[in-house]
Amino acid sequence: MENAIVDLLIDADTRSWNSSVIDGLLAPNEVALSENKSGVGVAIWDCRGQMIASLSQVLPQAYDAMEIEAIAAHRALVFGQEVGISEAVLEGDCQAVMQALKNEGRNLASVRPLILDALSQSGTYTKLLYSHTKREGNKLAHSLARHAINVDDYVVWIEDVPPPLISLYQGDLAKLSLRQ
Repeated sequence: MENAIVDLLIDADTRSWNSSVIDGLLAPNEVALSENKSGVGVAIWDCRGQMIASLSQVLPQAYDAMEIEAIAAHRALVFGQEVGISEAVLEGDCQAVMQALKNEGRNLASVRPLILDALSQSGTYTKLLYSHTKREGNKLAHSLARHAINVDDYVVWIEDVPPPLISLYQGDLAKLSLRQ
């Protein structure tokens, strides 16, 4: 099964919206962990690159890449709401899912119900944008999804990431700085 990632969601209160691609509020990343499990990883950081929160969650079922991308987008939006984010960019590495979120699922009928689930959370944000990134731009979220195999349900880090992933956070932060 192909790995899938949804990237970043950033608190926009202190970020300029002039950038053509803005790493975002939640970095949902979904990965097939085994034949009967999937993992979701979410990283939330602000425009200065400060970690707001991160999450690793295991799902008790294997999903295909498009399904898990849409599920991760939904989880990222919910998690952003839970930690108090009101303006954000959801960035993912699956261009088809990001486009479907922009077009209310019309261009991706196979996962439209899952896209609509994610879109149901969009009303909780005062400003929400969707953006596509390459997979290299969200290694932290991808690793958080892989880390989900080590948790029973889900685990959250506030203003932090798991210690083994700090170097990935710093790497993604450096790439974010170059893109601004």
